[in-house]
Amino acid sequence: MSTYKKQLNLTPEDVMEKDYWKAIRTMRDDVKDKLEKSGPETFTKEFVERIRMSRDLTAPMTEAGNEYGDYSKYEGDKNTVKEVNDKGLGDVGMETFHANWANMIS
Repeated sequence: MSTYKKQLNLTPEDVMEKDYWKAIRTMRDDVKDKLEKSGPETFTKEFVERIRMSRDLTAPMTEAGNEYGDYSKYEGDKNTVKEVNDKGLGDVGMETFHANWANMIS
């Protein structure tokens, strides 16, 4: 290996930098693969949790599921709020009061 490095005219710093960038490329490719398999919401949740807990970042990620960040169950008419008031339910009698008060004054 030392002979090979000498033939390429690489200094130890060059070799270290080459290894560093190779590790960065490998990490980027691994993250891309894991992100595609697990889904962005699941990946973000797991990755942040692993960083906070100082766990292994290279371990397999769980597949995308219906947990954190699955907004498909809220799309369309699945999660809507419809306000339905029965006639007279919200009436506190103010209109009648004002009408009676106006009649009393006149």
